[in-house]
Amino acid sequence: MKNFKKTLALLAALALSATALYGCGPAAGGDSKPAAGNDAGNSATEESKTEESTADGGETAANGDQLTILCWNANDSQPMVDLFCEKTGTDPSLINIKNFNVQGGQASEQYTQYLANADNDADIMFLEADWCLNFINDDAQTLPLSELGYSDSDFSDIYDYVVETGKSTTTGALKGISWQAAAGGFCYRDDLAEQYLGVKTPDEMQEKVKDWDTFLATAKALKDGSVVTDARVSYNNQRGTGAPTVSMSMNAEGANIWARLTKDNIGKQIAIVLDGTVYSYPVVNTEITGGNSEIS
Repeated sequence: MKNFKKTLALLAALALSATALYGCGPAAGGDSKPAAGNDAGNSATEESKTEESTADGGETAANGDQLTILCWNANDSQPMVDLFCEKTGTDPSLINIKNFNVQGGQASEQYTQYLANADNDADIMFLEADWCLNFINDDAQTLPLSELGYSDSDFSDIYDYVVETGKSTTTGALKGISWQAAAGGFCYRDDLAEQYLGVKTPDEMQEKVKDWDTFLATAKALKDGSVVTDARVSYNNQRGTGAPTVSMSMNAEGANIWARLTKDNIGKQIAIVLDGTVYSYPVVNTEITGGNSEIS
């Protein structure tokens, strides 16, 4: 694959529109076959790149080369490729999806074996976060996205932790970018939403999470309205049981209340109740001050 750089950039650009429709799927797929394929998703690309890429696709058609995509199944790559060919008029025979038809965890070994043969070609690879560094950190197998004309500004609206996943840990070069976009939803208790946020209807709640900035502001309001400042689960492996332990921190108000409750109930049990269900009833061994405690 020699003259496909701008076409590859176009594939990445079109992945954005495809990701709104196609998310992760179970391992499946058919034999490898010439088709239209795309992976290397991108979250922010400019129209000018798309126009340049279309022209470059014509040049590639003239020299008869193919773009090869490696994937463990074609559930995602095939729809993206179909969309790319539909939008650009690209001949599907110019794009080859190499489908290994395995689970995602098995693809790393399959890719390594495939690429060990110098006669085998690969231009785009689907990678999983668990093993993507095997390829991202190997400059002999992967190129920085800057080689395709991308800069940091193209990914400025993507969360930093997502971008970091595609960076080489040895050079810091960005080698890949997440192409996926997954719809999300959440459930909430209307009584607590009214108590802490003052909302009474689903529409009012929707306004509290309508975008990421508003979502974060709402989360801060909930945190500020609670005496609990932090709570997390760990697993007690020191005793060899692996039993879950909840660590909890409180603000000054909560610490004072908790100190009084534990002091007045030493030797007694305190019930941990959620939605009317008692999940635990630990014995209070001593007065707990400072606002930090553990429940096991």
